[in-house]
Amino acid sequence: SGEFRRLVESGNQDKIIEHYNRFDDEFEGMFDDMDELDFLDEQKTITGGILGDRFDSAKTSYGTAIEGAQKNVGKSLFEISQGTSKQESTAGFAGSGFIASAKKRSTQGVFEDYKMQQKELDQGLADAQTAFTWGTRQQDLDHRRGVDNFWDNLEDQFYDRLDWLETQS
Repeated sequence: SGEFRRLVESGNQDKIIEHYNRFDDEFEGMFDDMDELDFLDEQKTITGGILGDRFDSAKTSYGTAIEGAQKNVGKSLFEISQGTSKQESTAGFAGSGFIASAKKRSTQGVFEDYKMQQKELDQGLADAQTAFTWGTRQQDLDHRRGVDNFWDNLEDQFYDRLDWLETQS
């Protein structure tokens, strides 16, 4: 129960023992080993660090990929502009409508590709955020479950020993 845990956590397990007219030495060592709680806390810290590092890595990769995509757009637009400028200078007025139309289609294609890349990258980042959120929730749930199980087991051991002591009296 919560009362059992509260008393043991505060170092007042003797109150529980005295309540049943028993002696501390009959429960010697039972409340000394709290290493499992330390392990659970350490496990939560490590898992949280891993989750955080992976999410940070995903955000960094996203930023790098967006930057690369933007540079590619600029490079592609420059190449389109350079190519159509050369064509316009050699074709004269007669071919300028065709060249302008081709430039427009090429430019639209570049921007459509960029938008698609951005959507894919956004989805990847959203997936990383979701994994981080759910992983963190699961980590918290596992930690709480482990801590609750620890206290339930300790309380069960206490009452099992108390029952055994009663049969010995």
